[in-house]
Amino acid sequence: MGTATLTDMAGDTTRGSESGEAVGEALLGKVVREFATSRDFNGISANFLAADLNLSVRKLRKSLATLIAQGLVEIVHEQWFPNPHIRPFPAPATDVQLTAVNSSALNQYCVYPTALAMRGRRLPRRLAGRPYAARLWRGGAELVPIFFDMAVLERYRTDPRYAFNFDDTGGMISVRDEFYMSKEYPERDKILLQTFGVGFDEDDGRVVAVFLRYLADLSPEHQRLWEAFERTDRCFVHPDYMTAALGDFPNHGSIYRALLIEQVTINRMCDAIGRPDLFRVTFAEGRPDGYHVFFQPTERHFHAFVLELDKLLSQNIKVEFFENEVALTETIRRRTGEVRVVDRGSVALLEDWLRTWFRTSDQTAIPKVIEGLREVRRLRQRPAHAIGGDRYDKGYWVQQDALMERAYLALRTMRLILANFPGAEAVDVPDWVQEGRIRAR
Repeated sequence: MGTATLTDMAGDTTRGSESGEAVGEALLGKVVREFATSRDFNGISANFLAADLNLSVRKLRKSLATLIAQGLVEIVHEQWFPNPHIRPFPAPATDVQLTAVNSSALNQYCVYPTALAMRGRRLPRRLAGRPYAARLWRGGAELVPIFFDMAVLERYRTDPRYAFNFDDTGGMISVRDEFYMSKEYPERDKILLQTFGVGFDEDDGRVVAVFLRYLADLSPEHQRLWEAFERTDRCFVHPDYMTAALGDFPNHGSIYRALLIEQVTINRMCDAIGRPDLFRVTFAEGRPDGYHVFFQPTERHFHAFVLELDKLLSQNIKVEFFENEVALTETIRRRTGEVRVVDRGSVALLEDWLRTWFRTSDQTAIPKVIEGLREVRRLRQRPAHAIGGDRYDKGYWVQQDALMERAYLALRTMRLILANFPGAEAVDVPDWVQEGRIRAR
């Protein structure tokens, strides 16, 4: 397919002088060539354009204005994005661009060909089989999110050859060093996805969001893998991920992180009031594997998450906390008449301790703690004796959200109860936790 000329692509019946046409053709050709041969899809500084084509500022501005109006080039200004040498977002409105061109120094912005200008041009061989790199070459913006089914993450999360980090709203994926250095490990699989985020579709289901720039850096094989999971319906990036990606950080935290901070704070309060820690293990940094939103809403993933959550809660409670202030065992008489002494469950011990040592007019406080912990334990025990297959249902994400809210409320209430004991007031609680600035999903 041949390359269209300026006049062909413009579709504009208004013609300038022949010299103006020639300048426009030369300018467009230079912009396209510089972009098309760039390894990193960079624009060209207007300052360099003027020097390379021997154009005055007035002539350059006039020609750029014509090309912008025709939809053939666009600019990125340093006032819109700190590095104008990359095209981060779709261009602003034409009038905004024209104002910037006519009022800015030439070294303040870079010029790019639009998708219209790149239409019909032959893709370089180096981009063959790389669909996301090809999108950038054809005029795509680097920080435009592309959306995918969450299932694509399982390819990496379950493969021990990859480091997979996830923090509720985003993460990163990279091949582990020993495999990156290995000559036996295929080059196609030595990939790095610098960042990915989560998002939502219009039914509030979860999706993965990845900026086009980072997809373009994957190997051809992995770009095609991701392409197989791409979503074409309307989706939205999680606002916290987008905020952080643009260099700012939200003043709140996720409910997953908040629950871990509550456990850390509870143990510090135990120390302050002279008691053994309530929890065996806490996570001031990091988190247990699997303690996050699961990536496929299946029965198997839901129960795996419940197991992790119960390990953090009921199974994590130390018997030493109770210091023999409640009965640690109970006597059970079987139908056969046999009498056995068995250890009492951790949640039962905690309930007895709270009812013995805590008095409040709020009759809901203790039930909030106990019922939240028991709900997790009940769900954990349900599949323990069941034999069956698996099931896909987006409702499992809803159940996970609801379960996390109940579990978090249990720990927050427990922390507020301990705060009433003498000495506990000396323990600092992070502001965002204290003030309840917590994002539930």
